[in-house]
Amino acid sequence: MRIAWVKAIRRQDWVPSKYSRMCSVHFEEKFIMRSENGSCSLLKNAVPTLNLPTDNLYSTKSNTNY
Repeated sequence: MRIAWVKAIRRQDWVPSKYSRMCSVHFEEKFIMRSENGSCSLLKNAVPTLNLPTDNLYSTKSNTNY
C-alpha cells in the first residue's frame, strides 16, 4: 500500500512514515469508516485518488506530512 500512496501523491522525495496523515477529501467515501462520535479511519486498502496534484508540484527532502 505504501508504494501506491507514494505514486498517487506524486510528491518528490516524500517517504511516508507511520505518522503521516492525509485529509479525508483525498479518499473515496467507500474507503472511509466514520464512527458515531465523528472520528474516521481508512480501510486497509484505501489509496488517495481524489483532489491530488497532476504533476510533481513539490520538491523537498523533508519527511513532513502532506
